[in-house]
Amino acid sequence: MSRSRHPVVVAAIFAGAAALILAGLMFGPGRGSSRSQGSSITPSVVRAGQDRSGLRHHMGRGKIALDAKVSTADSRGDVFLWEILVSGKTGPGRHVHYDQDEWFYVLEGEYVAEAGDQRFFLKPGDSILLPRGVPHAYAHLSEGNGKMMGAVLPAGSFEQFLEDFRQAGSKPTPEQTQQLFRKHGMKEVGPPIDVANIKRD
Repeated sequence: MSRSRHPVVVAAIFAGAAALILAGLMFGPGRGSSRSQGSSITPSVVRAGQDRSGLRHHMGRGKIALDAKVSTADSRGDVFLWEILVSGKTGPGRHVHYDQDEWFYVLEGEYVAEAGDQRFFLKPGDSILLPRGVPHAYAHLSEGNGKMMGAVLPAGSFEQFLEDFRQAGSKPTPEQTQQLFRKHGMKEVGPPIDVANIKRD
């Protein structure tokens, strides 16, 4: 597996700047087919440690918490932006988005991300763009907790996927999981990254 850095991995100055750049790219004129010209995004504040809807979502047997910061409705469907809190050395299974690109920006901790046959190591200030159609996964490598910002563009139904996953309970069956992925334009194609066997160059 290739471990060389790739143009999709970039270093940014701080999380706020990265989020603003991302928002500018996606909220700019002509980016959203559902938003008419001249309309504007309604200002909204989401406090630290809070979810846009007031309800935190969990995945990975409760070890991955997600707080929405920009909802699908906020952006008229252009983007869904969330904060990810990871407890311990873990991450989601390898999966693929068929209709959305996915973006992550590391705030705390160190991570490994795999996309296709490539592997990337990420530290605070690094971000990665994962193109639609490419199987990928990530895992937190550091001791303690990790934190990232994540986004999918366009938003699609990913926000509803998180809600459906929450309603399925803390331990959905593999069949339930695959059904939820299919319903929302994704597919789980492999297990989580085996952090114990990760070797850094």
